[in-house]
Amino acid sequence: MTASASIDVRAYEAERSVALFTDGWDELVAANPWATSFQRAWWYRTWVRVVAAAESCTPVVFTAEAGGVRVGCGFGLYATDSGTVARPLGWPWSDYHDAVGPDSPLGVDLVATMLTRLGADHPVELRELRPHGLLARAGRKLGWTAAPDSETVAVNLRDAAHLQRVTGRREYAMKRRRLARLGELRLTQLGDPDDIARLLPAFIEMHRAQWADRADAVAPFDGGVVDEAFHAFGAAGGREGGVLLTVLSHGDEPLAMYFGFRHGRWYGGYRTTYRLDAWRYSPGHLLLQEMLRDFHRAGLAELDLMRGGYAYKLAYASTVTRNTSLTLGSPTCT
Repeated sequence: MTASASIDVRAYEAERSVALFTDGWDELVAANPWATSFQRAWWYRTWVRVVAAAESCTPVVFTAEAGGVRVGCGFGLYATDSGTVARPLGWPWSDYHDAVGPDSPLGVDLVATMLTRLGADHPVELRELRPHGLLARAGRKLGWTAAPDSETVAVNLRDAAHLQRVTGRREYAMKRRRLARLGELRLTQLGDPDDIARLLPAFIEMHRAQWADRADAVAPFDGGVVDEAFHAFGAAGGREGGVLLTVLSHGDEPLAMYFGFRHGRWYGGYRTTYRLDAWRYSPGHLLLQEMLRDFHRAGLAELDLMRGGYAYKLAYASTVTRNTSLTLGSPTCT
């Protein structure tokens, strides 16, 4: 970018920010190959309306434009014990954060301009960034402190040989046959918001039973904002074709379920659960194996198991990477 280039940077706070999350925003999402469902307009709208207050977050959305190129990025001003900190909008619920707009040198420059303005007023903590995305590259260009963040795990659905290895394990083939002798196993992908709403109570109760009294439960269903958010995600994402509730049924009863997101040829597994009384059949593994086969047949490119290098994820991994964090400890000016 030349020094004479005119950059128009704007910030929109609170309810004014929600008005930006329209089809025009999703056009910017489509221009960034690193974007996921967590940058989609429906996700931001829902998160701001249902979750932001519970996370003590005031939304602020930046746009920047120059030379016919436009970018945008959602941030939140989070109230903490030590004061207000700027973080990515959707933290800590989103597994990945990034800006939206063209993946180009000018796009990176425009994001850097937004970050400079944000950092002029607030300490900034950017967690769980896509390591090659616009936000991470802009922050590194500014010289902000970078560090590795959460481990992420994904399966390449285009690698047929790998899929055959991870879905053809004898142990799970035996368990599948044993279950099949007791009743039909069936995989169902629910994308209609009414179908999702119908099954979500069973999903929530199954997950609650699975994680009851466990100290390592992350954001468990508690009858409050977590439950409300999943219902809202299912409704909004279902209308946009962005949410799938995958159900492995045994006979007429759900055996295991996965709540996840669809964005183009990418699928992100967000939360899974299974019936505790069926644990000896490894229902979670049987579900994931059927999903791998089904998504491969449907032409998806990646099943992303996202954050957390848990053993069950690593057993299927094609790639294991890490997100990036960037920090600017204090405002650059007063």
